[in-house]
Amino acid sequence: MTSIYRLIPGLALALVLGACGNDSSDKELEGSVCTTFKCEVDYVEIYRQENRELEGQYDWKVMYVKQDKQTQRWPAIVVATAPVKEGEAVPLPARGSITHVVDGAEFPELREGEVTFDTLGDVGEEASGKFFGTFVTGGTINGEFSATVQSL
Repeated sequence: MTSIYRLIPGLALALVLGACGNDSSDKELEGSVCTTFKCEVDYVEIYRQENRELEGQYDWKVMYVKQDKQTQRWPAIVVATAPVKEGEAVPLPARGSITHVVDGAEFPELREGEVTFDTLGDVGEEASGKFFGTFVTGGTINGEFSATVQSL
Protein backbone atom coordinates (compact mmCIF):
# COMPACT_ATOMS: atom_id res chain seq x y z
CA MET A 1 0.00 0.00 0.00
CA THR A 2 1.43 3.40 -1.02
CA SER A 3 1.73 5.98 1.71
CA ILE A 4 -0.06 9.23 1.04
CA TYR A 5 3.11 11.06 2.08
CA ARG A 6 4.92 9.62 -0.93
CA LEU A 7 2.30 11.12 -3.30
CA ILE A 8 2.37 14.67 -1.88
CA PRO A 9 5.65 15.84 -3.55
CA GLY A 10 4.43 14.73 -6.99
CA LEU A 11 1.04 16.37 -6.48
CA ALA A 12 2.68 19.61 -5.35
CA LEU A 13 4.94 19.61 -8.43
CA ALA A 14 1.96 19.05 -10.73
CA LEU A 15 0.08 21.96 -9.15
CA VAL A 16 3.08 24.29 -9.50
CA LEU A 17 3.67 23.33 -13.13
CA GLY A 18 -0.02 23.75 -13.93
CA ALA A 19 -0.06 27.24 -12.43
CA CYS A 20 3.05 28.26 -14.36
CA GLY A 21 1.43 27.22 -17.62
CA ASN A 22 -1.50 29.55 -17.03
CA ASP A 23 0.76 32.53 -16.38
CA SER A 24 2.39 32.45 -19.80
CA SER A 25 -0.73 32.00 -21.95
CA ASP A 26 -2.08 35.46 -21.10
CA LYS A 27 0.86 37.21 -22.74
CA GLU A 28 1.50 35.21 -25.89
CA LEU A 29 0.61 36.33 -29.39
CA GLU A 30 0.04 33.76 -32.10
CA GLY A 31 -0.89 33.80 -35.75
CA SER A 32 0.65 33.89 -39.18
CA VAL A 33 1.71 37.57 -38.92
CA CYS A 34 4.10 36.56 -36.13
CA THR A 35 6.40 35.03 -38.75
CA THR A 36 6.88 38.51 -40.27
CA PHE A 37 6.36 40.86 -37.32
CA LYS A 38 8.06 40.79 -33.93
CA CYS A 39 5.45 39.31 -31.58
CA GLU A 40 7.56 38.55 -28.48
CA VAL A 41 5.86 39.84 -25.31
CA ASP A 42 7.06 40.39 -21.74
CA TYR A 43 3.80 41.53 -20.13
CA VAL A 44 0.29 42.87 -20.76
CA GLU A 45 -1.24 46.17 -19.64
CA ILE A 46 -4.97 46.92 -19.71
CA TYR A 47 -6.32 50.47 -19.65
CA ARG A 48 -9.81 51.90 -19.57
CA GLN A 49 -10.93 55.43 -20.34
CA GLU A 50 -14.38 56.94 -19.98
CA ASN A 51 -16.07 57.29 -23.35
CA ARG A 52 -16.81 60.95 -24.13
CA GLU A 53 -20.12 60.22 -25.87
CA LEU A 54 -21.58 57.36 -23.79
CA GLU A 55 -21.89 58.34 -20.14
CA GLY A 56 -20.79 55.61 -17.75
CA GLN A 57 -19.23 53.55 -20.56
CA TYR A 58 -15.52 52.88 -21.12
CA ASP A 59 -13.16 52.39 -24.04
CA TRP A 60 -10.57 49.65 -23.42
CA LYS A 61 -6.96 49.27 -24.56
CA VAL A 62 -4.98 46.03 -24.20
CA MET A 63 -1.26 46.57 -24.72
CA TYR A 64 1.13 43.66 -25.23
CA VAL A 65 4.51 45.06 -24.15
CA LYS A 66 8.07 44.04 -25.01
CA GLN A 67 10.63 45.70 -22.73
CA ASP A 68 14.13 45.98 -24.26
CA LYS A 69 16.54 47.62 -21.83
CA GLN A 70 15.08 51.13 -21.58
CA THR A 71 12.77 50.95 -24.60
CA GLN A 72 9.18 49.73 -24.66
CA ARG A 73 7.72 48.27 -27.82
CA TRP A 74 4.13 47.17 -28.45
CA PRO A 75 3.85 44.01 -30.55
CA ALA A 76 0.05 44.37 -30.40
CA ILE A 77 -2.35 47.01 -29.15
CA VAL A 78 -6.01 45.95 -29.14
CA VAL A 79 -8.60 48.73 -28.75
CA ALA A 80 -12.32 48.21 -28.09
CA THR A 81 -14.68 51.19 -28.00
CA ALA A 82 -17.79 51.47 -25.83
CA PRO A 83 -20.10 49.90 -25.11
CA VAL A 84 -18.09 46.88 -23.93
CA LYS A 85 -19.94 44.23 -21.93
CA GLU A 86 -18.47 41.26 -20.10
CA GLY A 87 -18.63 38.11 -22.22
CA GLU A 88 -19.86 39.86 -25.40
CA ALA A 89 -17.69 40.06 -28.52
CA VAL A 90 -16.77 43.54 -29.79
CA PRO A 91 -16.51 43.47 -33.60
CA LEU A 92 -13.29 44.72 -35.14
CA PRO A 93 -12.58 46.96 -37.01
CA ALA A 94 -16.13 48.41 -36.63
CA ARG A 95 -15.58 49.25 -32.94
CA GLY A 96 -11.86 48.92 -32.42
CA SER A 97 -8.49 48.05 -33.87
CA ILE A 98 -5.37 45.89 -33.67
CA THR A 99 -2.10 47.72 -34.24
CA HIS A 100 1.63 46.98 -34.04
CA VAL A 101 4.28 49.49 -32.87
CA VAL A 102 7.76 47.96 -33.19
CA ASP A 103 10.66 49.46 -35.15
CA GLY A 104 8.37 51.37 -37.50
CA ALA A 105 6.62 48.24 -38.78
CA GLU A 106 2.81 48.24 -39.01
CA PHE A 107 0.25 45.47 -39.34
CA PRO A 108 -1.70 45.45 -42.61
CA GLU A 109 -5.25 46.81 -42.62
CA LEU A 110 -7.57 44.78 -40.37
CA ARG A 111 -10.34 43.03 -42.35
CA GLU A 112 -12.22 41.41 -39.46
CA GLY A 113 -11.87 40.25 -35.90
CA GLU A 114 -13.24 40.56 -32.40
CA VAL A 115 -12.22 41.10 -28.81
CA THR A 116 -14.09 39.59 -25.87
CA PHE A 117 -13.55 40.54 -22.24
CA ASP A 118 -14.35 37.51 -20.08
CA THR A 119 -14.01 39.75 -17.01
CA LEU A 120 -14.12 43.54 -16.74
CA GLY A 121 -12.70 45.09 -13.61
CA ASP A 122 -12.63 48.55 -12.12
CA VAL A 123 -9.29 50.34 -11.90
CA GLY A 124 -7.04 48.21 -9.68
CA GLU A 125 -8.98 45.02 -10.39
CA GLU A 126 -8.32 42.21 -12.87
CA ALA A 127 -9.67 42.11 -16.44
CA SER A 128 -9.18 39.25 -18.89
CA GLY A 129 -10.22 38.05 -22.30
CA LYS A 130 -9.14 37.12 -25.80
CA PHE A 131 -8.99 38.52 -29.32
CA PHE A 132 -8.39 37.50 -32.90
CA GLY A 133 -7.99 39.34 -36.15
CA THR A 134 -7.63 38.67 -39.85
CA PHE A 135 -5.89 41.22 -42.06
CA VAL A 136 -6.62 42.07 -45.71
CA THR A 137 -3.49 40.11 -46.65
CA GLY A 138 -4.99 36.96 -45.09
CA GLY A 139 -2.59 37.05 -42.14
CA THR A 140 -3.97 36.33 -38.67
CA ILE A 141 -3.22 37.17 -35.05
CA ASN A 142 -4.79 36.06 -31.79
CA GLY A 143 -4.07 36.16 -28.10
CA GLU A 144 -5.39 36.00 -24.57
CA PHE A 145 -4.88 38.66 -21.92
CA SER A 146 -5.17 39.19 -18.20
CA ALA A 147 -3.90 42.13 -16.15
CA THR A 148 -4.82 44.72 -13.54
CA VAL A 149 -6.92 47.55 -14.99
CA GLN A 150 -5.28 50.97 -15.12
CA SER A 151 -6.81 54.34 -15.96
CA LEU A 152 -5.78 56.49 -18.95
